[in-house]
Amino acid sequence: MVTQSPVPVAIMAGGQGRRIGGAKPAKMLAHTSLLDHMLSYAAQISDFVIVAADVPDFGPLPQNVRLLPDETNDAGPISGLTSALHFACKQGLPQILVIACDVPFLPQDLLFKLQHEIGDAGAAMASSGGKLHPACALWRADCATLLPGYLATGRRSLIGFAETAAYKYATWPNVPFDPFFNINTAKDLAEAEIILPLHQQMFAQM
Repeated sequence: MVTQSPVPVAIMAGGQGRRIGGAKPAKMLAHTSLLDHMLSYAAQISDFVIVAADVPDFGPLPQNVRLLPDETNDAGPISGLTSALHFACKQGLPQILVIACDVPFLPQDLLFKLQHEIGDAGAAMASSGGKLHPACALWRADCATLLPGYLATGRRSLIGFAETAAYKYATWPNVPFDPFFNINTAKDLAEAEIILPLHQQMFAQM
């Protein structure tokens, strides 16, 4: 059972999903939209959940979930991060967990391990199989002060910004499946249908 935390969760759902035919958050995995999978996950972590998206291409959100428009148009995932960090600052929240809308198998201990790792760093990022997952990270809200300078360089990479914020990372095993498996194409979605029963079985045993 996941213990709820006062740390808010921001689901980044602003991508156009061109490789999967658009409207990625609304794509169905086992009769449930990808966004609903992520909303269910986020609700187990925190009672403070927001969805960052510029032009929503999904249905209505639950009443207790807030829609947060992207502040930086056509800039990729850093658009959602920018909105999330500014939101956390305005709310007086010291940290915010940012996750993508297309990673339906996230580990239950994601926030716990990232909080343990972050220390004095600006961010703690997830890692598996030797690969960083910058769209799944815990950020200090005051990293928002670093955004103007970073964006002024023309860079938009989340990892590049995390380097500016002096990030750390926490690592998870990628067997029997990668918990950070992300869905970008129809082929990925079909593979996710195969992984899902195993994920549900593991989830039920915890």
